[in-house]
Amino acid sequence: MGRAIDCFDRWQSLPNGRSEVFMDALSLLQWPAMVVTLVAAWLVASQSKARRNWGFWTFIASNVLWIIWGWHEQALALIVLQVGLFVLNLRGAKKNEPAGT
Repeated sequence: MGRAIDCFDRWQSLPNGRSEVFMDALSLLQWPAMVVTLVAAWLVASQSKARRNWGFWTFIASNVLWIIWGWHEQALALIVLQVGLFVLNLRGAKKNEPAGT
């Protein structure tokens, strides 16, 4: 939580530092990434095939958000993990498609 507060404090103290404000906004990306991940887990656990399919695609969106955040934070292990999970989620989405497609 301290990092989010630091981000806000730096934003207030910048005269015209738009690029630094953008980079600080990237630091906050972890929160929507976390929410999207939780929603995806909820959907994947559904007994409805359509909801499960949406869950895999939502997980893919969360993988992209985590990769962006990880790149900004230089978290290489997180990036590698998310790339692996991205591939597994693509596999899950493909295996969850109706047989006729």
